[in-house]
Amino acid sequence: FSADFAGEQVPTLEEVIKEIGPLVKLNIEIKYNKREKGLTEAVVDIIERNRFEDRCIVTSSDYSVLAEVKKLNSDIKTGYVLSAAYGAYYSISYVISINYSFVNKALVDSVHRYGKELYVWTVNAPSIVKSLANMGVDNIITDNPVMAREAVYSRYTGKELINILDYVFSLNGY
Repeated sequence: FSADFAGEQVPTLEEVIKEIGPLVKLNIEIKYNKREKGLTEAVVDIIERNRFEDRCIVTSSDYSVLAEVKKLNSDIKTGYVLSAAYGAYYSISYVISINYSFVNKALVDSVHRYGKELYVWTVNAPSIVKSLANMGVDNIITDNPVMAREAVYSRYTGKELINILDYVFSLNGY
């Protein structure tokens, strides 16, 4: 909302993919309201054209969108966005993405028992990030990634952190 950004355009998905570099992964959420004909096909086309299948997950609260993504390209990872933790949703064949306020250790364990991943959103407090990381959630969606990274890494002792960083840098050839 700063005047420094007056007139700045929101980048397209393709522009973001080209800009982020090779180490960043994206959670691409399709918020479909039945009026955007061809939206899912367009998103899948952009992912394929940029060979981005291994670096993204497509999420939606509309299960039919996820089924369409899988029909178009079964290699693209998908995630079902839930507004509440109710029923046997963890038995579906997607990543589960849910508001963090519904998450507890029993839920994390149930989702993991079904071999699924659990993503939580939108977490903007360091204490909650730490708590969720300690529970074993697989991904934390936040408006402040620097804070989240610091909160997660603050759980470790100096020696553990050095070992983690050595491992990450060795994977990336540093």
